[in-house]
Amino acid sequence: MNKNILKNGPIKVGLWFLVISLTGCFNDSSKYCSNIEPVVEAGNYFFEGVVQPIEFVSGSDNPLAVSCHNCYQNSSASALDTIQLIESAIANGVDLIELDVTMSDEIGMNLYVSHESDVSGPLLGDVVESPVLINATQILFIEIKGQLDQKETIRSFFRSLMKHEISNGTYAYFNAQRFTVVRSSETDKTLHRFREVLTETEFENIKPFVRLSRLFSPTEESKMYAKIDEVYACGFHMIELDTRTELSTIKILNSYAEMKGLSVNVFTVDKSNYIEVMSALKDDVDVITVESRVNDEVDSINSNLLQSIKAMFFNGS
Repeated sequence: MNKNILKNGPIKVGLWFLVISLTGCFNDSSKYCSNIEPVVEAGNYFFEGVVQPIEFVSGSDNPLAVSCHNCYQNSSASALDTIQLIESAIANGVDLIELDVTMSDEIGMNLYVSHESDVSGPLLGDVVESPVLINATQILFIEIKGQLDQKETIRSFFRSLMKHEISNGTYAYFNAQRFTVVRSSETDKTLHRFREVLTETEFENIKPFVRLSRLFSPTEESKMYAKIDEVYACGFHMIELDTRTELSTIKILNSYAEMKGLSVNVFTVDKSNYIEVMSALKDDVDVITVESRVNDEVDSINSNLLQSIKAMFFNGS
């Protein structure tokens, strides 16, 4: 995270942000989460205390984490196939393992690692019980596919992860050195339900080690300020922006989110855009999500792409 929010722009941009901040105080988002305390503040470092060594960008004071996009075998119900892909990602130096989990009120308690509810990937429980993941330091970056009203499905999700401990008896996926990120692009309601479940007595021990993140499809810049205000006011931790958004806009929105203490992920970096995206954003954002597939086929975390990014933009790679 770039601690100097005016480093990459003129003073007038900072003044404009101040105006936007003041107008944001009067939109509906403050009423939407009127009884919720924000959980971040300016100067927060998203990866504070984690064991996973987040690398610094060359010539920069910005530590930039790399996420493996769709780091699972969507077309196979075998957890082993997904674990092999995760092993490849870990070997290639990723920091976050993205798993899509299909869950909705209609699906019920069956939690699958899959991009679509009508495609049967492996069961989430079968993936997270693998020693490869339990003993790793990489952070789970879980996108929830579906809209939720029923909290019991969310309780089942957390319980499936809480089953697993490391040698010192702490939860493998929820501890001071390795948190888990829960993400949603469906509706704000989904993340609200997750936040509410975390206030229950059963889950109070893991609450400090869960981060909540809101994904956004490309949206007009003028509309994003109120959305970022809402993410902050509703007690979430991160926003995620699509690379189809103008990169100059992403930089501005990143700075606005950073003023509030929110972290930023940008998705998805692939062979067609990685030089442009990385060159523009490497000194600003907290996470980049790197494509793990080519033409819908697993390409060993697209290791050539990841190695190219590491060699061009990171220290010591």
